[in-house]
Amino acid sequence: MDLRQIIKEELNKFKWPQISDYTNKIFYHGRTVNSTVFSYDYVGGESAIDQYGSGFYFTNKLDKAYYYAGDDGIILKCQVDYKKVVPNSRPRRNVVNTLLTKSPNANEVFLDFGQTVRQGYMEALKVYSELDTAYYCYETIANDFYRNERPEFVKQLSKFYDIFIPEDQEQDNLTIVCFKPEIIKVLDVVKKSEII
Repeated sequence: MDLRQIIKEELNKFKWPQISDYTNKIFYHGRTVNSTVFSYDYVGGESAIDQYGSGFYFTNKLDKAYYYAGDDGIILKCQVDYKKVVPNSRPRRNVVNTLLTKSPNANEVFLDFGQTVRQGYMEALKVYSELDTAYYCYETIANDFYRNERPEFVKQLSKFYDIFIPEDQEQDNLTIVCFKPEIIKVLDVVKKSEII
């Protein structure tokens, strides 16, 4: 019996739907640690699989959450009450400005862009503001200005947006990246050991 069938049969005992309820923004989250707390302390760690950048990852596919729970982790059913989504359009200049100036390494990185901090700031602001899409811009800033400070980057981005939905996502196989712990409500938890 394949993994998908096991999950379908076993998790039905917990009465979890296989497809998320989009109206109520229900998603699943698999994690290797036995904790239901969503904290910036867990963002951007060395073991994080951050395919779409740093944040709290959710999916509408139960088998994906099951996979990310590892061998002894947990699967959470959550409501993510998001309103502001990172747009696919060009970045907003005020967001770029905030991300640049709030970086713990700002002055050091600005000097890579110009002879003085002020000159580097002006050049960086121009460069990033002209990038094609907002999220590509923000992730580039994260790589340049928040190399070892991913939690701080997510905190700053959360002042403007709730989540990011990658462009390559399909409605029946969706991953979202959340930036705000306070909009996540845990509805139910299953230990993987109870399923296996």
